[in-house]
Amino acid sequence: MCAFCWKVKWLLNRKGVQYEQTHVWMILGWKPPTKSFREMQQRTNGEYQVPQIFVNGNHVGDDDTLLELEREGKLDALLGLAP
Repeated sequence: MCAFCWKVKWLLNRKGVQYEQTHVWMILGWKPPTKSFREMQQRTNGEYQVPQIFVNGNHVGDDDTLLELEREGKLDALLGLAP
C-alpha cells in the first residue's frame, strides 16, 4: 500500500532483479514499533521512512536514493547487472 515501496518494486521488477521485502508495519502514534521496524532502524542508523533498500546486506538508502542512482546510471552496476 506504500506508494514509495511500489516505485522501488516496479523499478526492480522492470530490471528483473529479485528482492526480498520485510514488512515493518507501524502506524505512528497507534502502537509501539514492531521488532522488524526496530531492527530496520538499527541497520539504517535510525532511519524511519520506508522503504529502506539494502543490496547484498549493505544499506543503500531510501527510494529517493535508489531512483537517483538510476538517473545517474549507477544503479545497474550496484545491482551487479551487465551494462
